[in-house]
Amino acid sequence: MLEYSFVLLLSLGLWFTSYRYPELKSIFIFILVLCFFILAALRGEVGADTFAYDEIYQRYLQSSYGVFELRFEPAFVLIMKISSYISDSSQFVIFFYALFQAVLLFFIAKKIKFPFLFLFIYFLTFYLQFHLNTIRVGLAVLLFIYSLQLNSARSSLFFLLLAVINHFSILLLIPIWMVYKDMLNWKLIIALILIFSLFLWAIFDYFLIKVALYFQTEDSKISLSGIALLLFISPFLVYITLSMLRMKFSVKMLVYNSFLVSSVVGILYVDIFYRLHTLLGLFMLFLIANDKLGFKKLYSKVAFSSVFVLSITVPAIYSVLTEQSNVAKANGISSVEFRYTFIPYDFFFNE
Repeated sequence: MLEYSFVLLLSLGLWFTSYRYPELKSIFIFILVLCFFILAALRGEVGADTFAYDEIYQRYLQSSYGVFELRFEPAFVLIMKISSYISDSSQFVIFFYALFQAVLLFFIAKKIKFPFLFLFIYFLTFYLQFHLNTIRVGLAVLLFIYSLQLNSARSSLFFLLLAVINHFSILLLIPIWMVYKDMLNWKLIIALILIFSLFLWAIFDYFLIKVALYFQTEDSKISLSGIALLLFISPFLVYITLSMLRMKFSVKMLVYNSFLVSSVVGILYVDIFYRLHTLLGLFMLFLIANDKLGFKKLYSKVAFSSVFVLSITVPAIYSVLTEQSNVAKANGISSVEFRYTFIPYDFFFNE
């Protein structure tokens, strides 16, 4: 807990110090990203999904299936294969993911207009999930964000492909990528539809298994009602209000916000849409930190950004605070021991 709080305070301190010493911005970013790496790479058994990744890795060591057999995403299998040459411990898999994520974060932040705003909100809201739990999709979405920053179409497509083979959920963001990169032409759309169809055919069995996992339990959706639902859809409502006040709509922002509110509606039925909402949340944070919201007035930028940040940080903080009771409920017991380690995310399944 102390280490996690220290990094939050450090990010705030470096953020304000960077205004006084702008020439040291890259060094400050490196220091923060290094802290992100250390917490994730040396976490031991911390993180609710760490045990699951260890089980997957141990099963891989016994069967050693191929990279393209599609038991998992090809990049994940490749990382396990590399790790298997080093050690039987899954900690090396964790280490490689933490390293790749840290490198990507560094290069992403260096290109962003407000890097410390991005890193602070990222650490507060997304870090626990993407670096300590869903590490595959965490690396994939960072590759996706990096692909958006590249000017070269070929390089951008290459990193988009890397993102997809790290986690197939990035396929859901391809429309966002096309809109952002101004690549909405019929030739590209037809080409992508053909590629997507062939890809879906190749992974169809894997796709069916993953979808079935989201429906096999009775509790296959996240309950959103009242204030929680209003909080999730508030960015869309604020965007519409601000756009009506200035009598001007950004087509791109309308598409982005429509995807965001659609993911919220989807959450009401199947919790897989929460993954999409989280990915879109990081994308929207990227837009805010890059000053690409489509607003010219400062008050519009501040109003939308503030509401959006609240809509993603409040649920993230709430989920951490209620983790103990949620894990106890999921395991059918009255309570679990709550032990603080590196960060406020315990490893509950080591017994």
